[in-house]
This record gives sequence, structure tokens and C-alpha cells, in this order.
Amino acid sequence: MQIEELIALLHQDPVALFFYFLLLPFMALLLNIISGPSPASSAYGYMYSLLVYGTAIPALISGVFWLYSIMMNQKNLLELSFSVYYLPLISAVIVFMILRKKGLKMKALPWFGELYELLITAALALGLLLLLMHKMVLPFQKLWQIGLSFFLFFLVFKFLWEYGQQVFRSSVR
Repeated sequence: MQIEELIALLHQDPVALFFYFLLLPFMALLLNIISGPSPASSAYGYMYSLLVYGTAIPALISGVFWLYSIMMNQKNLLELSFSVYYLPLISAVIVFMILRKKGLKMKALPWFGELYELLITAALALGLLLLLMHKMVLPFQKLWQIGLSFFLFFLVFKFLWEYGQQVFRSSVR
């Protein structure tokens, strides 16, 4: 499977993508209305966490695909599909602006101690996978092969991140 085929697979149902990324800002507005003054310490904190992860991860994937298409395939910005490349990024910006208006601190939300680490390792793993697929080092034919390779690259980068942090912490002391 080529990367263009994977992107075409995502583009098969642009209405569902549009609905999903349109729904996320409305969910953020609704959560801002119904949650109390300190939503991070209540059950709403988990809902905010799911909303941020549901927004940030597709936006990250979209950004990596965008960079890949611009750098490797040298495509024109106007040729790129709006629902795959731009809509997740626009939705993420809107959701984060809505959450910022609420005055929500991301570190106070549950599961956010490692969000930065997760997004960086996922971006590195996906970027390496796309680069190796583009150079035909990994000529995959099935979607499960891409998913398994991404998962393995992610685990390697996660291990290297944690090992690097341990080495850094021991050298600082």
C-alpha cells in the first residue's frame, strides 16, 4: 500500500470526517458551558482529556501527512484534500482556543503528564514510517503491516525517550 492510497482511504468519506471535526469544537463549547469552575478536578476533566486527545492525535497525523506531501511528493498546497490535511488542524486550533478561554490548565487534566511525550514519539514514528515507505525500504501491501510497523517504531521511540530521560536525570544529579 502506498501512502497516497492510505490518504485516499481516509478521503473516501469526507462527510464523516467533516462531521467529526465539526463536532469537536461544539463538544468543547458544551463542556465549557456545563462544567463548573474547576473542571479539571471533577469528572469533566476526563471528558476534557478525551476531547483533547481526540483532537490532538488526528491533527498530528494530518500535520505529518501534510509535511510528507509537501516535502516528499512536492504537491501544491491547493491539490491537497481539505478534509484530510486542513480540517483536523483547523479543528484542533479552534478546540484549543475554546479550552484556553475557559482557563483550563492542561497539566491539571487527567492523563496529561505524558501528552507531549506521546505526541512527539507518535510524530517521529509516523514520520520515519512514511520516509521508509517513500524510499521503498518498507514496501507494504496491507494496512495491518503499516499499523504494526508504526506500533513497533512507536515502542522503540518511547523506550529511547524514557532511557534518554533516565540518563539525563542521572547526569544532572
